[in-house]
Amino acid sequence: MHKSSDNLHDSSDNIVDEDEPISIPCLNQKFANLQRAENLFRAYALNHGFAIKIQNTQRRVNDKSIYGRMYVCNLAGGNRGKNPVEEEEILIGSVGSVKGKRRRDVLPRSGCKVRMYVVNKKKSTHWEITSLELEHNHEVVTPSKMSLIRRERHVTAAQRNLIKTLHASGVPPRQQMNIFGQMHGGAEQVGFNSQHLRNVVRDFRKDNMGVNDAQAGLDLLYRLKEESGGKFFIKTLLDDEQRLKCLVWVDPRSMMAYRNFGDVVAFDTTYRTNRYAMPFVPFTGVNHHYQSIVFGFALVRDELKTTFEWVLSTWLEAMEGKEPLAIITDQDQAMAAAIESQLPNTSHLLCSWHISNKFPEKLATYYSKEGFKFDFNNCIYHSLTEVVFEDRWKAI
Repeated sequence: MHKSSDNLHDSSDNIVDEDEPISIPCLNQKFANLQRAENLFRAYALNHGFAIKIQNTQRRVNDKSIYGRMYVCNLAGGNRGKNPVEEEEILIGSVGSVKGKRRRDVLPRSGCKVRMYVVNKKKSTHWEITSLELEHNHEVVTPSKMSLIRRERHVTAAQRNLIKTLHASGVPPRQQMNIFGQMHGGAEQVGFNSQHLRNVVRDFRKDNMGVNDAQAGLDLLYRLKEESGGKFFIKTLLDDEQRLKCLVWVDPRSMMAYRNFGDVVAFDTTYRTNRYAMPFVPFTGVNHHYQSIVFGFALVRDELKTTFEWVLSTWLEAMEGKEPLAIITDQDQAMAAAIESQLPNTSHLLCSWHISNKFPEKLATYYSKEGFKFDFNNCIYHSLTEVVFEDRWKAI
């Protein structure tokens, strides 16, 4: 058992450095940011045979920023009538597979009261532990059985740096996991799995796009420009270290399509299927046959207002300064600010598809009522005039 917070010394004047050795959390302990508080509690939990989870998060109404978060022991709460030992159906074999049972041992919840609540008070620059309990109502887990606990995985800053070093040295992910296992006395003690390691490598690639890949892509685009007699448009933006940050290209066919059908443009940044997880931004529209057409492309490293401003101004340069009558985007605030700055004469509309995807979640109570979904969709999508829409909306 661990001592409760009543017996802990007050350390209100101490702001924790994440590089300090693992210590015991203390009531009124202060941190430079929320991540450092979480790092301390997570490291403490791992070192003392239990796992933690986030129970709830409080956000401010005006800007949705986080001001409070409660961390609890992974065995907090009840079992909700579930058997601690569950059986799951799995498929055994490949051809002519038959169903089998897999026994899964899960530690039952015990209603453990171990918790840590940190808060960022108004007009304060630090986070502070305002509620703390470290006494379990169950036995903690021995290091050899920590892998049985379902716990949130976390890669520390030091581990990230080592992963980047190993990756730059050509060490593959599997061998990197073996190295971390040896360093921590076993794979179960590492604190993350191979997928988390690959995510770190992906982020590293995103920030440091390979010179060969970037150059190969640029060589292709510049060759297309040469073959088109200079009609193919391409422009790049480099960062302070001369690495590719943004890229916009428009082919002659897209320019012609925009001249004829560029009244309404869709600007979407949701595509991240490339190796570096960089947002791929196609400018699209529809022609007189209601077929999708392309007005150009962009590849960006981040989704900041300044980045979108550069992309929009560069794309307008390719289109000889002709603004669309309307542009459709998702609800990204940085994008909205960039459009207001670069396309002052264009109506900015929000994509109904992105909004409608949230209907079942935000309107769950009403969606269960008979006829509501039909009336709601009829109002949203089939009101041909503003008056009809307002009448139907009031009726709903």
